[in-house]
Amino acid sequence: MRTYQHPIYQDNTMAIRAEYDEEKRVFDLMKKFLYIVGTITAIVVFLLLLVNSPALITQTGAIGIIALVPVLLAATAFTGFYVGTVPAGYIAAWRAIKRSRLFVWGNALGLLLIATLLLSIPAAFAPIAFLLQWLKVSNLKRQLDANA
Repeated sequence: MRTYQHPIYQDNTMAIRAEYDEEKRVFDLMKKFLYIVGTITAIVVFLLLLVNSPALITQTGAIGIIALVPVLLAATAFTGFYVGTVPAGYIAAWRAIKRSRLFVWGNALGLLLIATLLLSIPAAFAPIAFLLQWLKVSNLKRQLDANA
C-alpha cells in the first residue's frame, strides 16, 4: 500500500478514472441495448423461420431442413447481434456529433443527404462502434489498474 503519491500522478489517475467512468457508462448503455434489441430481433427472426419452415421442408426435404438448422441458428444469432449493436452505432455517432460542435446549413437536398448519412452510416458500422467502445473501456481499465 502506497502512503504517498505525487500530485501529478494523482491528478492523472483521477482524470483516467473520470474518463473510465464516463466511457463505462456509455458502454453499459450500449450493452443494455444489445441485450434488449438483440434478443427481440433473434426471437422475431427465429419465429419467422419457424413459420416458414413448412416451405423450407417442401423445398429442401425433411433431411435438408435438419442440415439447415445450424445455419439458421447461426444466422439468427448474427442477425440478433448486428441489429442489437445498431443503437451502439447511433450512440457513437451522437457522441461524435456533440464533440465536433459542427452546425450545418444547407438546402433541402443537402439536409436530406445528411439525414440519410446520419441514419445509414451508424447502422452500417454499429458492430465496429460497439467493439471500439469495448476496447476503449478495457484500455482505460488497464491504465487504472496500472496506476493503482
